[in-house]
Amino acid sequence: RYTFHRIRTEDIAARLQYIAAQEQISLEEDGAQFIAHLSDGGMRDALSLLDQCASIGGAITSESVTATAGVAGRDSVFAILEAVQQKNGAAALEKVGVLYAQSKDMVRLCDELLEQLRNMMLLRSGAGQPSLLTCLPDERQRLSALAESVALDTIFWEIAQLQSCRERMQRNPGKRVELEMALLQLTMPRGAAVPQMQMDAGVAQTTKFSEKLERKTQTAAPVSEELQPQQNIQRSGQPLQKETYVPIANWADILEKYGEVNPAVKGSLAESAAYLSGNTVFIVVHNPFFMTLLKNKEHAVTLQETIRQCLGLEGSISIRAKLMETEQKKKGSKVQNLIQKAVDSHLDTAVEPS
Repeated sequence: RYTFHRIRTEDIAARLQYIAAQEQISLEEDGAQFIAHLSDGGMRDALSLLDQCASIGGAITSESVTATAGVAGRDSVFAILEAVQQKNGAAALEKVGVLYAQSKDMVRLCDELLEQLRNMMLLRSGAGQPSLLTCLPDERQRLSALAESVALDTIFWEIAQLQSCRERMQRNPGKRVELEMALLQLTMPRGAAVPQMQMDAGVAQTTKFSEKLERKTQTAAPVSEELQPQQNIQRSGQPLQKETYVPIANWADILEKYGEVNPAVKGSLAESAAYLSGNTVFIVVHNPFFMTLLKNKEHAVTLQETIRQCLGLEGSISIRAKLMETEQKKKGSKVQNLIQKAVDSHLDTAVEPS
């Protein structure tokens, strides 16, 4: 049995410099340290990144490693953290916009911010031993200055907000929006911070959202009685009150977009139709497996968010679904009705097994 542990950053950096010398690769000390830092204790990842940097040519510095690895870079991360501590939301979002235009990964950026906030937490609490910090030696002075400018409980709160943001980014396609919302929240006074958006079905809608839907439903024709769905999640069997249903014309486009997020659930929505009523989306499906998938909270949340974004809605929505009867069940129902009519007409009736 073999137990593998993370290799220390300084050991990886030393090994990289040895390999670079043997292969006649120009590797600066800060470049070796940054590669070791990004590899997170994995020598194979470090060697792979070194090979990528070497293939570009020229001296390997921390700047060239930043460009090759696709990370935001130390200066950008510190600029965002400084804007947050200074309560300058515009500066923070401007830097995020620049990184987004450079095709930087917003999830990775959130991870980098969390990593440096952790370093600030350790330094502010007095537990910032070099062995515990995950920063480069030349970053420590800048981190210490940031940590001294903010209270420890504020750092705790900032970490919690970004961790919640990181969770939501895994579920939602609008990762840039999630990060921008979190950063704006961090730059506002804690008592006046905008509460986090609740994704659960049935959240109360805003007044503006209600007015927009009301204008839509006033001009829409009602859907036939057969299309009125029943509550699926509660499975109470009680029909909903009659309302005005608006067919969602771009439902196929919504499903195509949702397929990028959750292709498995999208497949169970083949040949489905959807209708909008108030703050509720009613889905008529033919695949009974979708009813099972909808019970999973993560599936329901990602579908809600995709619908909300594609329709341009500004409030939370809830989803209900109805399974359409198969042709076999419909046929059986017609036969039963015919037999009942014959019995009611006092005709001699016999049903023989097929």
